Amino acid sequence: MVDLSRIISTVQIEDVRLREASCRSLVQPSEVANTLVATPSHETSVTKEPGNDGLLLINTNFSLEIRDGEGEEQLQAEVHGVFELSYSIPNKETFSSDELKAFGQVNAVFNAWPYWRELVQASLARMSMPTLTVPVYRLPPSGSAKNDQKNTVPAE
Repeated sequence: MVDLSRIISTVQIEDVRLREASCRSLVQPSEVANTLVATPSHETSVTKEPGNDGLLLINTNFSLEIRDGEGEEQLQAEVHGVFELSYSIPNKETFSSDELKAFGQVNAVFNAWPYWRELVQASLARMSMPTLTVPVYRLPPSGSAKNDQKNTVPAE
């Protein structure tokens, strides 16, 4: 496991930018299941390592699938979003690709999570779907870069 203490104490977040977003509803509001299962997932990638400019760019790619929780598993709606996080790193500091990747998988997700939660809530409301609060972000189990959580949500 990579020790992130040095990079966490060095970087400074500069910006969180929505690069891409999509959502779709596959049912009419009157057809929404009484119980829904929401499954969020995410992936991160370092898109620019810091050079002379000290700029680190990390993309977080989030997805949420909402399915019928009454045994049919029919897809009811989905929301996707890609956020680009910009960090500045002082020129005198250098980090390995493994350190940057590990930083993205933990801190970048934490930094982008509130923006993702807002995108989900606003998108579902616009689609006349039941309200849903994306749960608190939890670190994936050791050795796993992916964090998938299933949540049962009563339709309101």
